[in-house]
Amino acid sequence: MKRTKTLSLAVLLTVATVSVAAQSNPPAPEAAPPVSQVNNATYIIGGDDVLAIHVWKEPDLTTTLPVRADGMISLPLLNDVKAAGLTPMQLAADITDKLKKYLSDPRVTVQIDREIDYYAKQSRQLTTLITVLGSIIAIVMGIGAVFGALNTMYSAVSERTREIATLRALGFGSGSVVVSFVVESLFIAFVGGLLGCVVVLPLNGLTTGTINWQTFSHLAFAFRVTPGLLAMGLAFALLMGLIGGVPPAVRAARAQIASALREL
Repeated sequence: MKRTKTLSLAVLLTVATVSVAAQSNPPAPEAAPPVSQVNNATYIIGGDDVLAIHVWKEPDLTTTLPVRADGMISLPLLNDVKAAGLTPMQLAADITDKLKKYLSDPRVTVQIDREIDYYAKQSRQLTTLITVLGSIIAIVMGIGAVFGALNTMYSAVSERTREIATLRALGFGSGSVVVSFVVESLFIAFVGGLLGCVVVLPLNGLTTGTINWQTFSHLAFAFRVTPGLLAMGLAFALLMGLIGGVPPAVRAARAQIASALREL
């Protein structure tokens, strides 16, 4: 019964570890030139770009916005302005000309940001919150798994005191006893880790969403369970088994042979 509890804790620990890592490590975007390498004189603005438009000394007109599917952007005072197909310098000149109707000396700069980077910045706070909460859950479950392993292995030592004493009397050293109990603890954790990996596999590709409280928009994210994450979850389960198995193993090795044999 106690081994079953420890096995269950190892399963839940692996599931929590892999799930947290799966949602906090999104797939890498396709290769694209960094913002710092964009040439404002030659780069052509497209529908997947986000523009940071800065108007000198006009904070009400300074904004960051994505290019719409029709290639237009919406600006205060100017309403719709065509952006797709132009370079950042051409767009800045176009906006400057149009703002001269309202400002005496408009100075406009346009910077390019990739859409994926823009939305990553917008969702950074929520992503951090999800990661922190998931990590706390994994840590708490890890502590529970350690205590479960300790309880199981201490019980095993107590129930097998006479067997341990007999082995010691036959010539097995304390190191052999320690290794045997540690291996047993690791085996239980390993089986629990494998079951946890199997349980978490259906989450691969699962898409869910929530509200981005920074922009009040819907934020969708998908779980990606990769071999690396499964290996990390399994390693975490084995670590918990090792931590929970060493103290009982040391206690078994230090057992007094004479007093234990009197119980036979």
